[in-house]
Amino acid sequence: RRSSDLAWLVQISENAVTISLPRSQAVKGPELTERQRRIVDFVIANGQATRRDVQLLADVSQSAAASLLQTLVRAGVLVRTGRGPRTSYVIAPDMHAPLQDCFKAKGASGF
Repeated sequence: RRSSDLAWLVQISENAVTISLPRSQAVKGPELTERQRRIVDFVIANGQATRRDVQLLADVSQSAAASLLQTLVRAGVLVRTGRGPRTSYVIAPDMHAPLQDCFKAKGASGF
């Protein structure tokens, strides 16, 4: 684009300069492994997941399930709720729309 085509992005007033970025610049959903996608799909379908749910779903050890969940928490996909035996994981509030787009694009269920 020529610079004149981008003039609508910048608004200059007496006190401020406002730059508007197009929505296509928005951050897209995270890239997930197949195992992570199954976990997220489970959380979407059930509203939450526990470490034990992930152990059974992914057929992994207790520590591997905890590691999978922690990876999804660090990535901002899941949020940990509760403590101890009442710990569960839910979809992070700001991830609903990006995950919906990600799952639709890849043909997964859950949305």
